[in-house]
Amino acid sequence: MMESCGICFVHRYEDKKRGIEAEYVAPDLLPSRADVSGNLAGRWDDSAAHAQREWNFDFLSPSVARSVISHVGWFGIGSTVYWKYGAWFYDANTRSSALLEQNMQDDRRGRIMLQTQGERRAELLASVAQWIGQQ
Repeated sequence: MMESCGICFVHRYEDKKRGIEAEYVAPDLLPSRADVSGNLAGRWDDSAAHAQREWNFDFLSPSVARSVISHVGWFGIGSTVYWKYGAWFYDANTRSSALLEQNMQDDRRGRIMLQTQGERRAELLASVAQWIGQQ
């Protein structure tokens, strides 16, 4: 039920043969970006060329970010770095990575920013932007 509502998603699937239990991520309970900055080191280069798109909302519910981050979990199981209302992931098909964050300007207004970098960053940006628009 929690998966279907977007409250959590599978981060690691169960493997009974190897004795591994399924692991779930609840976006609302993730640490801050500052707390995972060490995990981002070497994965995202702020000075590298990147493509970017942002969506601004007069009312941005946390459920939007939860839904988007839950969907990101399907892209990079195991290699994704998550934080509260944000994620970094690598897409092997485009050999590019993406950084996705929700930022609030006040209690109601906010934006979702998507940045990509890598060989085919524009392709990854278009692909991820398409499913963000569907959320």
